[in-house]
Amino acid sequence: MLKPLHMQAEPYVPTGNIASEGMRNQLGRPRIDRLTLLVRESVQNAWDARAPGSSTVRFGVTGRDLLDAQRLLLRDVVFHEAPPKSAIPKSEVEKLGQVVEHPRDVATSRDGVQMLFVYDRGTTGLGGPTRADEFGSADEARDFVDFFRNVGTPPDTAQGGGTFGYGKAALYLASAAQTILVHTRARVRGEFVSRFMVSTLTDHYAHANRLHTGRHWWGRKASDGVVDPVLGAEADEFARALGFPAMEWNECGTTIGILAPDFSTRNGDPADAIDYASWQIVHNFWPKMFAWPNEPEPRMRFESGWNDVVTPLPDPAEVHPYADFAASLSKVRKSEIEGGEDEQIFCLRPKKLLGRVAITKCMAHESPLARWLPDDEMSRRVHHVALLRRPELVVTYHHGPPLPLDQMGYAGVFLADSALDRVYAGAEPPTHDAWNPEILNEPSARTFVRTTFKRLQEKLGEVVRPFEAGPAKQKPGAKLTRIADRLGSVLIGVEGDGPSLQPEPEEGKKKKRSGKKVRARKGSARLQNKSRLRVRGSDLIRAFDFDVSHAEGRSSTRVRAEAASVLLGGGIEREPPAGAVTVRVVGWTSPTGREWTDGDEIDLDEEGAWSIDVAVPRDASVSLKLTVLDGAS
Repeated sequence: MLKPLHMQAEPYVPTGNIASEGMRNQLGRPRIDRLTLLVRESVQNAWDARAPGSSTVRFGVTGRDLLDAQRLLLRDVVFHEAPPKSAIPKSEVEKLGQVVEHPRDVATSRDGVQMLFVYDRGTTGLGGPTRADEFGSADEARDFVDFFRNVGTPPDTAQGGGTFGYGKAALYLASAAQTILVHTRARVRGEFVSRFMVSTLTDHYAHANRLHTGRHWWGRKASDGVVDPVLGAEADEFARALGFPAMEWNECGTTIGILAPDFSTRNGDPADAIDYASWQIVHNFWPKMFAWPNEPEPRMRFESGWNDVVTPLPDPAEVHPYADFAASLSKVRKSEIEGGEDEQIFCLRPKKLLGRVAITKCMAHESPLARWLPDDEMSRRVHHVALLRRPELVVTYHHGPPLPLDQMGYAGVFLADSALDRVYAGAEPPTHDAWNPEILNEPSARTFVRTTFKRLQEKLGEVVRPFEAGPAKQKPGAKLTRIADRLGSVLIGVEGDGPSLQPEPEEGKKKKRSGKKVRARKGSARLQNKSRLRVRGSDLIRAFDFDVSHAEGRSSTRVRAEAASVLLGGGIEREPPAGAVTVRVVGWTSPTGREWTDGDEIDLDEEGAWSIDVAVPRDASVSLKLTVLDGAS
């Protein structure tokens, strides 16, 4: 039977402390909502804590409605001791939008109690000493005290995702009771050690003639009066009894339970909140979700769910526009390995390599993320560059100028050079969601960050200008959308509307105007405004539909198909690069279902709806032109 925990309220010491209000305010006024902030900070911390030799990190965001037995466990055992109710002012209660005076009252609410869990596996867990004044060995991690005791300690992980050690404030802010329960397992001096501890923040207050900071911990009180974490089998039992996600006996990791999660930004709907958090993971951490070449599996695996129903997250390779961002990151990585210069961008004064940028063109398409993304443009027609430091976690998406074609967009990636990673990290606010050169002290560092945005705009200008110049070369009255009409789609599962339409013969037009239905002397093959994408063996196939009519007195129509990749500027790629997928015609299907694989030129002996199969690259738009040659008698 689990015994009641002891509580320790932090008093002010003669040399001073940080009040809980200061800890909560260290993130400032984030421009992102609290649930997104929670996801970003938690995943970054999990990545920084990955275990040596672990090929992948598993991260989950799940939750549950607590059972009556679990609510009683909170009330009678976990929060057997509690801070005075006066510690949370009524104004704070009203701001939170619910009657929560302190954690014990949450546990006795008749409206039910919920717990949100964020957890990682394949990580080191929270190891090291449990007290901030313990020195430990020189090479021993201090993750536990940095998480629970200290405030603002930067991570010791080289090129880590976090830089301030303030992100844990996001965990408390995500709770209406500003309370977290933590179960962790780590190797301490070679042995697996489980730990369980609870922490809450209130406003600072005076009680029993003593000033307190508002920081509280629950655990087991030692002989010197300090509350330490619950250890071993008892720690594991607390986690099991409260419904924490399971952890194998020989597995390290951390689970953070957020008591009474604040879902107010999602209308209080837990299912909607979990879906939103899942898509935010895709949006912010897609680089970790791909199995890159020469890597056996993705660097991170994600899952989400509610009330014990746990599901994997959507595959970003199948969600617009993340496959295109991933294509750009692949180009950047390849350039770095091969020493490519085209993707490099420099600061000239002083001369310094800033990083590499690559851009992938893509077709506009409604994203499943549309309902979650505040940026309407990105949800359909992306024109953004993902900014990444070396951990390859998305800092933010830089808005570039849109292409003057409603049907086209581009997805770019800028990856900071490793020598400047800490410069870019220093330009980030505590929420790590922007690069602000103004907050850097070193003039050269400010110059590097400012120049980065200048060079990005120059690169994007090179992308946009060919399209802007296109209409000047066309005949008067020609519309820019003619260029887009010649483009095919690029994503698996996306319905395209892009092939060029074969113009109707002028003679046929004239005869129609006379009111007589007369066949043209030459047959016609008219492409429809739809196409389909599928996989055949190792080929990605786009099937284009077209209608065939024979010339008068003819029993067939001979047609030649010309398929090619479309370059970013709108031109046709005549010779693909070495090793690239060759765009080619691989099949024809008649209205009655007969199939041919005769190549680019064929006699079509049936009238009606035909289709043509074209093998296409996964990261390029495609042009298809049908030319009617002649017909047989």
